[in-house]
Amino acid sequence: MIKVLISDHLSVIPDSVAIAVLRVPSDGDGPRQILRLGDDHLAAKWEDLPDTPTSDFTPTLTLNDSVTRALLDALTRHYHGADDTRALRRDYDAERVRVDRALETISQLAVSLAASQPRTPGPRVTLGTGPGGRPL
Repeated sequence: MIKVLISDHLSVIPDSVAIAVLRVPSDGDGPRQILRLGDDHLAAKWEDLPDTPTSDFTPTLTLNDSVTRALLDALTRHYHGADDTRALRRDYDAERVRVDRALETISQLAVSLAASQPRTPGPRVTLGTGPGGRPL
């Protein structure tokens, strides 16, 4: 199983994000590995991590914020078809407004239907008796 860890705490460069691409065995048996990029950034290889978990390791790569945001926008566009995350947020917000209006309409209908029904007294329910045989 591939896991990607993103942290600004691993990074030593201000305004940047550290990205660690890990390969972790799903059954827990086998070495944990981290993806390393070659000097020319074309040759990638997997390197074993120590058996004892530690947060002190060099990430796969470190990118500044502007590059990371551009990468995020490109991946979002590739997998979800939206131009950027702001477009997705606008779509989600518009859908939320539509659902809120639908719920408000349904609630108003339920209230008006309940108000239009004749009120008939229901059966009397007795919870029991208290001291002196008086109903509770």
